[in-house]
Amino acid sequence: MSVAAVSVIAFMLGGDLTSAAIKNLETKLLKVAAIDTVWTYFLVFMGLYYLAGQPAYVALPCSPD
Repeated sequence: MSVAAVSVIAFMLGGDLTSAAIKNLETKLLKVAAIDTVWTYFLVFMGLYYLAGQPAYVALPCSPD
């Protein structure tokens, strides 16, 4: 039942979404995406380094081969 309700809401929101609305939100969306990327990078590093006890070269996603 809840899947159907979410589907109806998504369909209704998608009908109101226009390219002009997206352009108005462009800078906000880019900021949110950048913050999300940085926090994910940070949390994965902290989890691997401190919680899992991995060395920094393993915990960093951009470690050299």
